[in-house]
Amino acid sequence: MFISTLNISVTWVKTALKKFKSNNGAIPNDGRGKKAKNNHVSSVLKEDIMAHIKQFPVVEGHYTRKNSKSRYISENLNKRKMWSLYKIQQEAAGVTRVATLRQYRDVFNKDFRLKFFRPKKDQCPRCLSWKNKTPQEKTDAARLKYESHIAAKQIRQEMKQKDIDDIKNSPDLKQTRCVITCDLEKILTCPKGENGDFYYKSKMSVCNFTIFVSGDQEAFCYVWDQTIGSKGAAEIGSCLWLFIQQKVQEGIKEFVIYSDNCSAQNKSQFLFSLYVMASIKFQIKITHRYLEVGHTHMECDSIHATLPSPPPPSPT
Repeated sequence: MFISTLNISVTWVKTALKKFKSNNGAIPNDGRGKKAKNNHVSSVLKEDIMAHIKQFPVVEGHYTRKNSKSRYISENLNKRKMWSLYKIQQEAAGVTRVATLRQYRDVFNKDFRLKFFRPKKDQCPRCLSWKNKTPQEKTDAARLKYESHIAAKQIRQEMKQKDIDDIKNSPDLKQTRCVITCDLEKILTCPKGENGDFYYKSKMSVCNFTIFVSGDQEAFCYVWDQTIGSKGAAEIGSCLWLFIQQKVQEGIKEFVIYSDNCSAQNKSQFLFSLYVMASIKFQIKITHRYLEVGHTHMECDSIHATLPSPPPPSPT
């Protein structure tokens, strides 16, 4: 009768009586949560996994954001492939206890900042060339050339950072000087869709030229398609002309521009003719500085990263 009243089962009562009788009339302590986990990774096993993961060469993206701590493994690998290689290596070494795929994955996720896809930007060719040289090829002349390249990168990055800091630390200077970084995003295609017919249709090329104003944390995106223009100096100059016109109306008297070294777009005679015309017409000063080749990561790149991406393909 009391079983129905308390809404318990007969098994519950039998278990309680069994524990009561087996412990001299005292109910034992609750044993829940005290059993060792079967999926626990021992320290020795964890060290073996970490040692194996460290055997894979990693790549640091030169163009990714400088504060990023992520590094990259070859896109041809994945966690299952790495675990299979680990298992083969351990068995060849005569190790009897091998971690499971889940244990290997847990150590990979918790103790490493690694990704399998390539950085969005390529590596610096000069740095990569130096890294791949043999000890015999790393002559004094080659070393001097590489060190000069790194020094030039550091100087130009420090110069850019100083210009940005001057703007941020001086409200008066901010009213008359504008420090910008600018870059053309990779060609976009339009339209986009998940319908299979889209894969067989010709796409329209769309360009996006981005200007990021340091200090104001303000971005301008100038977008056009292939029916309006291409991606040459004339189009880049038109975007900069519109931007300069707008900022001159706001009282800006000096422009400091940072960009990459694309000759067709940023080192053209047409672009510098535009600078001369703007300087004379608006009575302003324009300084265009170029970052070191291979190390042109800029603040405007973060704008490209935040723009909406096309939807991923539907799973098959």
